[in-house]
Amino acid sequence: MLLLKTFGGASVEVDGASGSGAAQQRKTLALLALLAAAGRRGLSRDKLSAYLWPESDAEHARNLLKQACYALRRDLHAPELFLGAVELRLNPDVITSDVGTLQDALAHGDPARAVAVYTGPFLDGFYLAGAAEFERWVEATRTALQARVADALEGLAKHAATTGDAPAAVKLWRQLAALDPLAARPALGLLRALIAAGERTAALEFGRVHENLVRQELGVAPDPAVSELLKQLRSEAKRDARVDVAMAAVPANAALGMPRVAAAGALPIASRIGTWLAIGGAALVLVGTLVVANARKPTSFDPELLAVAPFDVFDPELELWHEGLVDVLSRNLDGAGPFRTVSPTVVIRRWEGRADRASAEGLGHRTGAGVVLFGQLSRVGADSVRLRAAVLDARNNRTLAEIDRRDRADRIDQLTDSVSLDVIHELLPTTPGTHIRVFSVGTKSLSALKAFLQGQRFFRRFALDSAIVSYDRAIALDTTFALA
Repeated sequence: MLLLKTFGGASVEVDGASGSGAAQQRKTLALLALLAAAGRRGLSRDKLSAYLWPESDAEHARNLLKQACYALRRDLHAPELFLGAVELRLNPDVITSDVGTLQDALAHGDPARAVAVYTGPFLDGFYLAGAAEFERWVEATRTALQARVADALEGLAKHAATTGDAPAAVKLWRQLAALDPLAARPALGLLRALIAAGERTAALEFGRVHENLVRQELGVAPDPAVSELLKQLRSEAKRDARVDVAMAAVPANAALGMPRVAAAGALPIASRIGTWLAIGGAALVLVGTLVVANARKPTSFDPELLAVAPFDVFDPELELWHEGLVDVLSRNLDGAGPFRTVSPTVVIRRWEGRADRASAEGLGHRTGAGVVLFGQLSRVGADSVRLRAAVLDARNNRTLAEIDRRDRADRIDQLTDSVSLDVIHELLPTTPGTHIRVFSVGTKSLSALKAFLQGQRFFRRFALDSAIVSYDRAIALDTTFALA
């Protein structure tokens, strides 16, 4: 049995193994996707030709369609793959598809099965050059399918909440929020579900991530309903924290020079307020003393700890590499000779400013890294990029090396390997017998690498369902991508 996968990419499986030949070519995969989405209705040969070969005249396009059908029948060993004469459709006895399963599940009122089969955006990362009509169809179909899945998830989440299954409600709302991290309704639903499940800390963390994403991506404040709920949660958290501090301080009142009390509840309310204020004031004095002491303490740098700072990126199409270079370069440089790298998650949380010397020095102070790598990535011409980096000794604010590399925009993986070796050679120029190796991210597919790096971004923001979808997409694009 053949299986066409269209969610999170495009591929054909033959008895669980990847198809070959025509099953891996873009035009023939696009043909299968068009027919799978059309279902039993099928599509006319003329419409298929217009989608896939818009630059050809009608007769030539029909011949190309015949050749594509023949190649798929041959390479998939499926002579009965297609049905129909004028209206072409897929034979359900020979091939099934995830998009067909989803549509069938929704038609038969089975939203759980539909949600289970949806593993990512329709034909994500798949495109055809010079086929504008096909691209418009993909975008429209992708949007429509995601909206239907969102409706199914919301219905399941509300049902779980009404039946008292709080963990299931949280999981479903989280999946819905992952579909559109910027939307207010899923965010509000997830916040309420987490509160109902008693996971207020998780609700606050998700709310913080959502607020930051909305401000960064849209440049606006979050939805008022979301902000109001988060304001209430934070107020409750601060109140609880004050009570906890006060309760923890009661046994120590003698050490703080205050009279011992049998129980706060036994005192008049005015006395209790005075006691809590005294405890709070003493605690603040202690905390303030510790803060001042720590502020005066010089940073303890580790000369063998290296931090890769987020790179300035000057082209919106390369924005993924702002954090992506942190991931790839940190992985490459970790374990080079005696050097270890600061976790990318820690770096990104503690990074402030732009990719310049002052900000790099500040990152060294905040992480204790004795060496900081920072720089810029920019486009050069139509198909090339330039990566300029500097290696800073954060202990004495001295530049150890400056690196300037260029490569094709579709081979940034090679570019990062070259820069990694440059850094290693600068840091270990005279150490005999040092084992120098570049980890290499492990894929030659730029689409797979981008999906993986997007997963890393979601993971750092605790959007775990979105991260899993991105990692799965990377694997679908390159099944040998061990890191993903």
